[in-house]
Amino acid sequence: MTKYIIAVAVGAILASFSSQAATKFKDSSVLSSGKWVKIKVGETGVYEITGEQLKQFGFSDPKKVKIFGTGGIQTTDNYNKDYTDDLEQVPAMRTGDKLYFYANGLTYEEIRSIDYTTNFDIYRSISKNAYSPASYYFLTDSEDFDARDIETVDTNESNLASVKEWRSNGVVSIWHKNDIVNPTRSGKLFLGEDFSSTKEFEITMSTPGIISGTNVVVNMSAGVKTADSQTVTLSVDGTVLDTKNVSKSADAAIYKLITSFGSTPVTEAMAQAESVTAKVSTSVSLPIAKMNYISVSYKSPLALPADSSQMRWLVKTTKESGLVIGNTTPTTHAWLVFTPNNSPYKIYNTKQYTITTSEGTSCIVPNLGTTAYAEYVIFDTGKQQKQVSFAGNVANQNLHSLATPDMLVITTPKLKAQADRIADFHRQHDGMDVEVVLQDDIFNEFGNGMRDVFAYRQLCKMLYSRNPLKFRYLLLFGSGNYDNRGIFGGNIEETLLTYQSDNSYHSVSSYCSDDYFGVMNDEAVNVEGSNALLNISIGRIPFSSPADAKTYVDKLLAYMSHKPGKTDTWKSNMLMIGEYGDQYIHTTQTESFIDNFNYEITPKTSDTPEIRTRNDNAINFNKIYLEPYDNVDNLQATREKLVEDFNVGQNFILFVGHSNIASLTKPTVLMNLQQAIDTKYDVPPVMYFSSCDVGRYDGGQTSFIDKLLLNPDGGIIAAVAATREAYTSLNGRLTDSFAKYLGISESDSRFYAKYEKTWGRVLMFAKNFSTDRSRNRLKYHLLGDPAMLVDIPCDRTEVTEVNGVAASKGIAIGAMTPITIKGRVRNDAGEVDTDFNGYAKISLYDSEKYYMTQGDETLTERGAELAVTSADVTAGEFTATIIAPNCITTDDKEKPLQVTAVSNDGTVVSGFYNGLTFDRSLSAVSDDTTAPTINAFYINDKSTFKDGMEVESSLRLKAEVTDDVALNLSHEQIATTAYISIDGGEQVYPVCTYQLDGVDKCIIDQGIYNLKSGRHTAELVVADMSGNVATRTIAFYVAANDNASLSVDTTALIHSVTFDVENADNYTDAQLVVSDNSSNVVLRTDVGSFPYTWDGSDNNGNRLAEGAYNATAIIDGKSLRQKKIVVVKQ
Repeated sequence: MTKYIIAVAVGAILASFSSQAATKFKDSSVLSSGKWVKIKVGETGVYEITGEQLKQFGFSDPKKVKIFGTGGIQTTDNYNKDYTDDLEQVPAMRTGDKLYFYANGLTYEEIRSIDYTTNFDIYRSISKNAYSPASYYFLTDSEDFDARDIETVDTNESNLASVKEWRSNGVVSIWHKNDIVNPTRSGKLFLGEDFSSTKEFEITMSTPGIISGTNVVVNMSAGVKTADSQTVTLSVDGTVLDTKNVSKSADAAIYKLITSFGSTPVTEAMAQAESVTAKVSTSVSLPIAKMNYISVSYKSPLALPADSSQMRWLVKTTKESGLVIGNTTPTTHAWLVFTPNNSPYKIYNTKQYTITTSEGTSCIVPNLGTTAYAEYVIFDTGKQQKQVSFAGNVANQNLHSLATPDMLVITTPKLKAQADRIADFHRQHDGMDVEVVLQDDIFNEFGNGMRDVFAYRQLCKMLYSRNPLKFRYLLLFGSGNYDNRGIFGGNIEETLLTYQSDNSYHSVSSYCSDDYFGVMNDEAVNVEGSNALLNISIGRIPFSSPADAKTYVDKLLAYMSHKPGKTDTWKSNMLMIGEYGDQYIHTTQTESFIDNFNYEITPKTSDTPEIRTRNDNAINFNKIYLEPYDNVDNLQATREKLVEDFNVGQNFILFVGHSNIASLTKPTVLMNLQQAIDTKYDVPPVMYFSSCDVGRYDGGQTSFIDKLLLNPDGGIIAAVAATREAYTSLNGRLTDSFAKYLGISESDSRFYAKYEKTWGRVLMFAKNFSTDRSRNRLKYHLLGDPAMLVDIPCDRTEVTEVNGVAASKGIAIGAMTPITIKGRVRNDAGEVDTDFNGYAKISLYDSEKYYMTQGDETLTERGAELAVTSADVTAGEFTATIIAPNCITTDDKEKPLQVTAVSNDGTVVSGFYNGLTFDRSLSAVSDDTTAPTINAFYINDKSTFKDGMEVESSLRLKAEVTDDVALNLSHEQIATTAYISIDGGEQVYPVCTYQLDGVDKCIIDQGIYNLKSGRHTAELVVADMSGNVATRTIAFYVAANDNASLSVDTTALIHSVTFDVENADNYTDAQLVVSDNSSNVVLRTDVGSFPYTWDGSDNNGNRLAEGAYNATAIIDGKSLRQKKIVVVKQ
């Protein structure tokens, strides 16, 4: 019943946010053929292009040239706005070999009405394009298009006769806005000049033709922050227009955005000077006081000043109005360029009015059927008009013809090679259709040549509308910056865009979000709407340099290509980290995560109780809660525990607490920038940071998440993290939802098709169905590949017998006595999976124990791992022997047994048996006095290692160990187990990575990283269950300042891989050695010189089986650091 209710609810929501929009997309772009040139314009106005310029641009016949584009006004963020798909032609006037056209610059001069009576009732509100630094148009001489000439409207006797009112002046608006700084480092808005200490900003603005006795209206906007209530005054030429009371700024407000406007009669002095001086002033110095803009609106005659080539006016006319134009010449032109019913984001059908002389007066008759303001430009072609500049030739392109892919990757030219590697992997390994697109091509077809976030979204919308069931993933391959225009410098061509919120002044309300690109429902007004649900899964790889991109892609492909083997039982491990303080909210949320992961919970209602259905998974949860560690010295132990858990291997980590881009937790004990680089381990997990700011990739700074992603020997493989300050309580709603969809099995057809449970889809569902519908959820980003599969073991292993007795509750065991375990692997039908052949690791845990008190609640954690063993799985069944140590706790609680099995084809399953109890009377006294035998201890490769040899600073210490009874390899006991000591205890590493063969044999394979140059010793210490200890020591030498290293062009071997040796000259002997994860050498070959290309064949010429392998080069007897190579299917 529970599942049926959820399925219906999810189906209804999916139907609602899968609705198709009204947008009609072209099948082909105009850019698909012909010659195209991109030109740049400046401010809004009339531009001219001469025949000579057109020839310089490469056009042989200027008369054939047409102009396309809408210019640089930033499109609104609303999804349901008017939108021009692809490029459309601009009306133009041809005079001789010159082209004239009206172009929009980057500034939107919005017409606003004043709510009190003056002799005119409008002013301009000013905003600049937040994403593009320039406005562009396109030129072509293609004969596929007829020229679009400006429509000419004649002024004839009939028109003149209809005029009942002549207007000889209009409203001119001038403005000042200088984008210099964004104090919040977030949001679209940049502010200008600072007057925090001077207490005033003053500017004199030219007002040609201003008419004495009319009114001048001044409008200003500024960002201020005050410690207490203050006033801000707006004045013009000494006359106060408005006084704004500004209250004390809230703690989270970086500043307040205030606006003020007022009007005053134009004095004779103003008219004679043809200028006004506007001033914004404060009574005291303020922490922040920065201008946004000032605009001045005034009336002047409709006459072009002698020293001007063009001028714009707003004029209110009716059908019976005529306009009197002064100072006309035979080359004077009057154009209507905008009416209120026209969208500023679409091309206006510019009209030219013939100027007629009537009774000695030059005039035009617009004959508009509206009483609102319309905008006219008067210009003189006898004078030079505004000039365009060449921005580049545009190669033919046609994104509009794309078939819908499964995945879209947006990137830059410098990063495309690495983006292609990810695309190739998904094509070949996952059978996906992947399209890699350069962002400039998107801007050309969907953004009129400008950098525009709506262009990204419209490409996604087009692909989704053509096949909504197929298009599922968007990967933004490139970093971004809140400074999308590059105001502070830097090459913006090397970064992708970031969507920034309108709110730019509040540290919590302002944000950036990639979710903007994934909402396909045009009924959603904007990304913050309650119905703005994601239709596609989105991720971002936040690097802009090719070197960083390659480092991460190498790591990512190795991770995704890796075929699980006997050492991959870590997939059943998850780590929960909770900060202390704040009324236990952080640990409460981690406990809630575990609960929502383990159970599908239907909340109780007035009629029904809560229903809890166990999810199909079996995970070993580890915990690091800082609350029990009551001082800084003890807190350091949490760092040691974290490193230990990293070394064991974690599939997923949740952190709930405080952080910033440089450190994790308030006391910064868990992780900082340097530790993110220096901490090395074998398995990079996916990590969710339920915290503030930590994922801020758009601030122009390096974060420790960047360092973790780029750490080639550890770190993380992907992150879910917030890019801004976030509310803790709302964070918990999202983590609960994330836990729910992470815990639901990939076989659950309500949400996941087979092989479609990916990290991107888990986050998408979590956001869509979270009880938090605020902007808080928008701050969380997936930093990684959204199509990367989630591999969480299903609950499929089962213990069937213990010591010959059918498995049940309450089977007693003793210490130091062999326990025979029989079990099976089930298929989806619950029967023995006879096709499952592989390996099983069995761990025995002590009873659940007290962890901490949280208010009135007692929290527990699983007991320590007491013993481990392994068994072969044949036709779905296994038999193993395990021995409990004497340190097992004497109580009547359950002693859990976890079985994690890995099949030969890489499938990992797990399960718990909770039927064992401990009876001390059943224990035996061990008479074992024989220590384990360390049969081999070596570095990297047994066949090439020699004691005392020279090696690289990062290496693999390997050993083959046996015992006559049972080895003790658990690192969680108080008693001695197994560890490696470097240089007599200077560094000690618990043995965490090993491959078992029953209870008495193992192969140790421990990574050691970044050793100092010089001579070193490594001592291996191993113990058995009786406490007998064996040791063995080897020596080696790390050369000083020796940077010789092995490099590869790709870590995923499909057809071949090319090795090279860097910083090694004049060598006389070189070998390439490849071994599998069990240290068996599969290839040893002499290499005459590097680079060397290997096709994946072994010593016998046969292609290696799919899986992970280790490659090293031996140069003049020195073994270089290994590189992991993953052989994937061709």
